Amino acid sequence: MFRDYLYIDRPRLVSYAEQIGATAAKAKNRQWRVALGLTGPVVEHQQGSAERAANDHELAESVTRHLRKKGELRTTRPASLADVDEGQATLVLETMRARKVIFTLDGGGAPRGLRELAVWVSNPLENPSSRDAAGVRDEEATGMFVYLLEGYWDDEPAMRAYSMMTALNVLLRTLSDAGAAPEPSAGSDTSRDDYATPVSILVRNGGVKGDMRTVTALYRVRSVSENKIVNVGGRTLRCHDLFAYPLYVAAGNG
Repeated sequence: MFRDYLYIDRPRLVSYAEQIGATAAKAKNRQWRVALGLTGPVVEHQQGSAERAANDHELAESVTRHLRKKGELRTTRPASLADVDEGQATLVLETMRARKVIFTLDGGGAPRGLRELAVWVSNPLENPSSRDAAGVRDEEATGMFVYLLEGYWDDEPAMRAYSMMTALNVLLRTLSDAGAAPEPSAGSDTSRDDYATPVSILVRNGGVKGDMRTVTALYRVRSVSENKIVNVGGRTLRCHDLFAYPLYVAAGNG
C-alpha cells in the first residue's frame, strides 16, 4: 500500500538513519550479454545488487523499525506528564484526527528559505462525557491536545512547561521566534486563563485553519503541560497539551 506523505523532515530522518547505518538501500542490477555457444549466439542473464541512497519512505521505515526493535517507540498518545517525564514518549507514532493551521512568515526572524510554517492540532481523544463516567472533576487535567510544528526545529530538549504555562505557550513563542506569529505582549505569556480552543488561539495569532483530516505522524516531544483550560459547551475543562516536531506526517492511517 502506498503512503501519501504530507510532510517529511528529511534532514532529521537522514541524521537518525546515519546513526543506525540505514542511509543506503539495495537495488537490483540486471545484466544481459551475448555469448557464443555450440549452436550459435546465446543470451545470458545475470542479476546482482548494488547500493543506492535510500529514498524518503525507506528512511522513514528504517527509523521506525529500529525504534520498535529497541523499544523506544510509543504507539499511543501520551496521557499525562508522567508518560513524558519518565522518558516513555520521546518518539511517538500515532494516527489521529487533526486540523492544519498555516502561518506565512514575515521574513524577519524566519529561517532561511522558509516561507510558511504549519501546525497540526489534534484534540484530546476523550470527550467530556467520558470524564463524567470516570468521575473526573472538571479541574483535574485529563485528555491531551497535540500540536505538531512542521518545518522548524529549535533543537531544544524535551521539557515540561513552567507552572503557569502551557505547551501552547512554548509553541507560540517558537512561532514568534521564527517570524510566524507576533511577539507575545506583556502579561500574555500564559494561556492558562485563555479558555479558547488551541485552533482559535493560533488563528488569532495569524494562522489560517484548514480542514480536519486523519493523519499518521512520527513525532518527537518538545514540551508538555497539564495547564490547558478550554470551554466546551459551557464547561471549563482542564487538559494536558503537548508540542512536538514531526519527522513525517502522512495522510490516512499510514
